[in-house]
Amino acid sequence: MTTIKKLNEMNAISYTVKIQLGDPGGDGHGISRDRYYKTNYDRDALKAAYQKSVMKFGVDLHDVCSDYEDSSISEDIYDKLKAGGFPIENYFEDMDYIDGEFDEMVMEFIKASLPDLEYEKINMSVPSIGSFGYGLYGQ
Repeated sequence: MTTIKKLNEMNAISYTVKIQLGDPGGDGHGISRDRYYKTNYDRDALKAAYQKSVMKFGVDLHDVCSDYEDSSISEDIYDKLKAGGFPIENYFEDMDYIDGEFDEMVMEFIKASLPDLEYEKINMSVPSIGSFGYGLYGQ
């Protein structure tokens, strides 16, 4: 039995969700990364809990590291998260981003309003069978 299958059975972790980091729309620098998680809640429950955390802390993480080449957090947002009990110091030091796991910070932000949330980061790289139609999108 695979590890993920065991986890699904033991913890009812049966949903897969994606967090997109960077510029997935490609309207700016075009650099993005997708991170995938197995969770015990579906996308809608996670989005609702995210909104509860926004209300709880008075902070929206979409406002953090939101400008081109901006890897910092405003003092106001940092202070609000810290005052609310969020362990922001695990991710930022002197207002600069220190950890390569912004997506985990998002998951912990959600968990602040959904305490029984269980999650596990998973690798979703899928092998390609080739690249086709190079000229399809040139016009």
